[in-house]
Amino acid sequence: MSEPSEQAAKILGPLAGTATVWCLDLGLRLGIFGYLAERPPGATADEVSTVLGLDPQYTAVILRAAYAAEVLDRDDGRYRLAEHMATLLLDADAPGYLGGAVRTFVALRETYLDLRRFARTGEREWWSDFDPEWIDAVGENGQTYYRRLLNVVAPRLPAVADCFERGARYLDLACGLCRGPAKVAAAFPGTTITAVDGDPYTLEVAEREMKEAGLGDRFRFVHLHDRGPRHRRRPRPGRGQHLAARGPRHRAGGGAGPCRPRPWRHVPRVGVPLPRARGGLPDRSRPADVRRPVLRGCQLLPTTRFVDLLERAGFRDVGVIDVTPVHVVVHGTK
Repeated sequence: MSEPSEQAAKILGPLAGTATVWCLDLGLRLGIFGYLAERPPGATADEVSTVLGLDPQYTAVILRAAYAAEVLDRDDGRYRLAEHMATLLLDADAPGYLGGAVRTFVALRETYLDLRRFARTGEREWWSDFDPEWIDAVGENGQTYYRRLLNVVAPRLPAVADCFERGARYLDLACGLCRGPAKVAAAFPGTTITAVDGDPYTLEVAEREMKEAGLGDRFRFVHLHDRGPRHRRRPRPGRGQHLAARGPRHRAGGGAGPCRPRPWRHVPRVGVPLPRARGGLPDRSRPADVRRPVLRGCQLLPTTRFVDLLERAGFRDVGVIDVTPVHVVVHGTK
């Protein structure tokens, strides 16, 4: 039988981690880490507070907390970013960027407060209910995955890279702010992107940002609830088209409610027998096509299951590419 002190570590570890997340967010939000990155020799707490116009006492506490978390090094009273921290926390185009993840975790605070009530009432929080800080944080965090796809996945799939080079028609479901698809557009000038999302505010911001980046003419934005004539024509599979369906399904309009948008009408039928969800759990006995449940149960099935599904559907050269410890790409040809 274990001692209480041994079990306490299971609680104290997460508590320390939570404090570190908030410290990192403050260091990013207040410009402290950015200031230190521009000064490799480092700076004292008084120098940081004076230059950035911050309260000296709070500044000193934040710096000490970041030092305790080993995010900062300290020498003779001068703080500087530890090795690789400038890349991990500040370089949004780096494959290992984690600054967006910090912002995303902090932006979840409103949801955790809402859960105090939701757990009793059964209410659901939809994407359109989240505040702009959360949407912006997710947009910043999600774009990193596209950099990993471009740097890690595309070189290992020459046919996909060649398709983009020749000018693909690329479909992104649950596109969010499109900061990730913008990387695809920048890397492959001949590629055009249909960006689909269910939140009008998100699409409005995405369209504005793409225009400001000079990529507006490369994007076509589709709101899931819009049934207007200009959105009736579904992209047809064919040469030069690459399909990408990403993101958790609830971001693509899933869930229970009076209005159930159907993003899958924008996706060509590929004929993959994926299991439909029943009561939140995958039903492996019932086949379906890729337009409906491709993302519904993705977090409930192991990678080997998706490999088996693609092979049973007649896909050739099915393989798996490990992108990060928690992300894989399953691919095949048909």
